[in-house]
Amino acid sequence: MEGSDSFDAISHSFSYLFGRPWRMGFYTVVAAVYGAICYLFVRFFAFLMLASVHRMVGWAVNWDRSSGNFLRGKLDMIWPAPTFVDLNPAIHWAGLSGSEMFSAFLICLWVCLIVGLVISFVVSFFFTANTTIYFLLRQREDGTDLEDVYLEQKLEELMADENKPESAGQPASPEAPQTPTENGGGTEPKAE
Repeated sequence: MEGSDSFDAISHSFSYLFGRPWRMGFYTVVAAVYGAICYLFVRFFAFLMLASVHRMVGWAVNWDRSSGNFLRGKLDMIWPAPTFVDLNPAIHWAGLSGSEMFSAFLICLWVCLIVGLVISFVVSFFFTANTTIYFLLRQREDGTDLEDVYLEQKLEELMADENKPESAGQPASPEAPQTPTENGGGTEPKAE
């Protein structure tokens, strides 16, 4: 809450929740459905990326093979083909030599990085959706605008604003000379 302590902010958030539980439920369901659709899109994009890299590397590794089975062989031993359900399938370490283990480890690191990006999207979406739900409930309960966010200034900025000297001898904004209007009412600026 605006400049208050954490207990006041928690009590306001509980009052938003218990003041309009059906609205909170509706916002949560909408956010969950939208989040699931976005998650499937992100996961599908990660799957397409990993599957296309696996296919291209498989073609490059098995380029000289005359058989039509390009994706079998060395690559499948060190990096099994990803599926939509399992982006990082288990590697069978027992059948690998030393250099193959090292290669499998490096590939596993990069695949884990991609899977980590998918997981980080889920975490980011969760907190973003909850913040948006809080703002919507606050708008409905208190009538506060969605863009009205309290930003606390640092102590140094406050002290600098208070101790800032006024510019000597210059007015803040020059005013145009005033002349009476033709119909005798108020004044209007004099044209120069």
